[in-house]
Parts: sequence; C-alpha cells; structure tokens
Amino acid sequence: MSSGELAATVMVDAVYRLIDGVISSDSLAEESHSDGLLEYPQYTRPEVYKGLKVPEVLLSGNHELIRKWRLKKRLEKTLRVRPDMIWEARRNNQLSLEAELMIEEITEQTAIKNCKKKQKMARRQLLLLPMVQNLFLVWIRSLVLEISLLPLRKSLCMEKSQLI
Repeated sequence: MSSGELAATVMVDAVYRLIDGVISSDSLAEESHSDGLLEYPQYTRPEVYKGLKVPEVLLSGNHELIRKWRLKKRLEKTLRVRPDMIWEARRNNQLSLEAELMIEEITEQTAIKNCKKKQKMARRQLLLLPMVQNLFLVWIRSLVLEISLLPLRKSLCMEKSQLI
C-alpha cells in the first residue's frame, strides 16, 4: 500500500469500467447509481453464515422472482438511505411502472410499520403513566412531610443550642 499499488488498482478498476466491452452491459445495469438506485444486498456461500441466511427466493432458481426481489431491495435501500435519488430517477423517467408500484407498496408497508410502532409506544407510555404518577405522588408526600417537620427540627435545634 505504501508504494501505491492499491491506489493504482482502484484507478484501473474505475477507468476500465468506462471502456466499452470490458464489462458486460448486463453487469453494469444493476450497479449502484447506474439507473438512479442503490445496489441490492449481495450474498455468498455458505447458505447460512454466522446465523444469517440467504433469502429463499435467491436459492429458488426462479429468475423472474429473483429479479423482482432484487428490484424491491434496491428500492427499499434507496428509499431508506438516499430518497433524493428516487426523486431524481423519477424526474429523469428512469423508473419503470413496476418500480413505481413497488415504491407505493414499500411506502405503504413502512407507514403501517411506523403506525404500529407509534401505537406500541403509546401503549408503553400509558403503562408507564401510572408508575410516574405514583412516583410523583410519593415525592410530593415526602416533600410535604419534610416541610411539615421543619418547625419541629427548628425547635430541636434551638433546644440543643440552649443545652450547650
């Protein structure tokens, strides 16, 4: 690395991708930013690695289902990480009708998930509210008790000072 081999390799890789025929157009079509979307997740062998499994659809051999899965994952990732790229792809008419329908489905599913999360949080808050109220009441009672004992403490302190 100190001699620049790594940097040279990165430059060669970046430049040769631009030369026609070096990489097939099919390979380039699904790379990040090639059509306004980020890339789908990549998997390797073995099928289960450190508890993580390759999705069944990728093992099915059904090319159409795999293509749809990849498109959906690209859209999900782009919407989550770089939503601005979706708007740019729309503006440049780079998204197919299928992609637009998937975006609608993903957004709807995300909205439902967010709604469920909010409902769950609201339920937790409702469960916590009585506990917080009880703690507040205990604190108020101890404060009232402390205040009510002030005259008694003051008189005790005066009695001690007279004894000395």
